[in-house]
Amino acid sequence: MKKQKSRFPLEVKDGSVIVKIYKVENKRRVSLKDHDGISMVPKFKEKAGDIEIFTPLEIARFLTYSRPELVPFLAIGAFAGLRSAEIGRLDWSEVHLAERFIEVKAAKSKTASRRLVPMSENLAKWLAPNAKPEGRVVPFENVNKQIGWLVEDTNAGLNAAAKNDNKNPEPANELPPIFKPRGAENK
Repeated sequence: MKKQKSRFPLEVKDGSVIVKIYKVENKRRVSLKDHDGISMVPKFKEKAGDIEIFTPLEIARFLTYSRPELVPFLAIGAFAGLRSAEIGRLDWSEVHLAERFIEVKAAKSKTASRRLVPMSENLAKWLAPNAKPEGRVVPFENVNKQIGWLVEDTNAGLNAAAKNDNKNPEPANELPPIFKPRGAENK
C-alpha cells in the first residue's frame, strides 16, 4: 500500500490546529473523507477546585517576605479581589491612591465592562511605597515564575526571623490557590 503525502505538513500539537485546518477545508468546500468534522475533537473541561481563604497571618507573611515588586500584585489580589489576569494588565495610572479606587477598564476586564473597585486603607498602605504615576503594576512578563518563588521567599524570611528570635518557624508549605496561576504547581 502506497503511503499518501499529507496536504498539511504540520505536526499537530493541540486542537486549535485541527480547527483551523477544518475551517480552511470548509471554505474551499472540500470535504475530508472519513472525517466527521470537528465533532470528533474531544472537549476539554477544567475541574473546579475548592476556594480557600487566607488568614490575616498568612497574607501578612506573603506580603512581608515577598519580593518588593510582587507586593502590588499580592496586595491587590488579597484586598481588592481583582483577578490575576486583570492585575497583570493593570497600569499604575488606573490605581487612584488619593481617591481610594482602582479603575478596571473594559478592555482589561474579564467581563468586558468597566468597573471601579474600592480601595481599603490597608491596600493603600501596601501600595503606596511602590506607586508610580504610570507603567505596569506587575513589571514581570512571567508572573507565574515569581509566584512559584513566593513560598520559598516566605520560608526564607520566616527562617531568618526565627533565627533572630531563637524559635522554630511555622513554614508556609503551600501557595494559596488565589495566587496560583492555572496549571501551576507548588514548588
